[in-house]
Amino acid sequence: MIIPNLFRRQSVSFLCCLAACCLSMTPNPKRRRNTRHRKETGDRNKTSKRKRDSSEQKSVTVRSTNDPGTPDIPTSCPFHNFSVLEVAELRGSLLGWYDQHQRQLPWRDIAKADGDPNQKAYAVWVSEIMLQQTRVTTVIEYYKRWMKKWPTVEDLARASIEEVLQVWAGLGYYQRARRLHEGA
Repeated sequence: MIIPNLFRRQSVSFLCCLAACCLSMTPNPKRRRNTRHRKETGDRNKTSKRKRDSSEQKSVTVRSTNDPGTPDIPTSCPFHNFSVLEVAELRGSLLGWYDQHQRQLPWRDIAKADGDPNQKAYAVWVSEIMLQQTRVTTVIEYYKRWMKKWPTVEDLARASIEEVLQVWAGLGYYQRARRLHEGA
C-alpha cells in the first residue's frame, strides 16, 4: 500500500501515528488492574501498586478544523492537525484509491443503480445483517440466493419463517434471519 506524502509529517508516518494513538488510549476503568499472581514468598497482604504520575498521561489538544468556532478535540497525537486543503486532498486521494481498487460486491451494484430507494434500502439492509460476524466471501453466495428468492421486502414479508431459515441455513446466527423476517 502506498501512503501519500500527505501522511508524512516530521518523518512519522500516518500508520505509526495511528498506532501510537491507539496504544495511548486511556484504559477501561472497570478492567482489573492487577491480574498477575502474587509471589508465594513473603507477606501475602503486601501488594506493590504503582500510582500513575499525571505527567505519564500526555494529551495534546488540536483543532478539528481551522474554523475558530469549532471546539478543540483532545488527542494524544499532535499529527492530526490537518488544514482544510490537506483534508480535501486526503479525501480525494482515498476516494480515488477506492474507485480503482474496490471489490465488486452484489449489494453495491444495487445501491449504485438509479432505481427505487426502497429497493436500495432493502438490499443494503439485507447485506448489513448478513455481514454481521460473517466473512464477505461467505456472504456473497447467500446474498445472491436471498435476493433471487426475495427481491423486495414485500416478497420477504410473504415468505414463511421456515423458508427464510432454509435459505439462511449454513450462515449461522439464525436470529438474524428471524429479525429480518420480522422486520419485513
